[in-house]
Amino acid sequence: MTRDEVRAIEWDCQQILARSLHGLDSRDGNVAAAQFAPDGKWERSRGAGSFEGRAEIAENITNRPKNEASRHCMSNFVLDVKDADHAVSRCYLTVFRNDAAGPEPVTFPVKMQLPAGILIYSDKWVRTAEGWRIAEQWSERIFTR
Repeated sequence: MTRDEVRAIEWDCQQILARSLHGLDSRDGNVAAAQFAPDGKWERSRGAGSFEGRAEIAENITNRPKNEASRHCMSNFVLDVKDADHAVSRCYLTVFRNDAAGPEPVTFPVKMQLPAGILIYSDKWVRTAEGWRIAEQWSERIFTR
């Protein structure tokens, strides 16, 4: 595999992960879930649940509490291509979160708070008929408040 081919895979996967995080933060479960393989698995941090398949992933994200606001800021993305159809990646996520006091949906802008934590996101990637997709995703908290 040429260096240009590897760079193209790195770029594609980084963009897909960013799209999934945008979907997560905006509660657009369909956008987030579309970045996973049809049988993809998502393990939420701190034992908050494990979801398999696009429908379960989309439902979980769409049904997140409306009084929560979060932003997952990705950095230090590193991807290792294993072969033409498989790769693994890691990145850091700095998570900002602000939960409203009541049940009303959050309206922006919200008051800035310190980061809720820093996580390491790990992904297994697979090339599908749709292109590169997340096969498995899990996270580990490194710093917390």
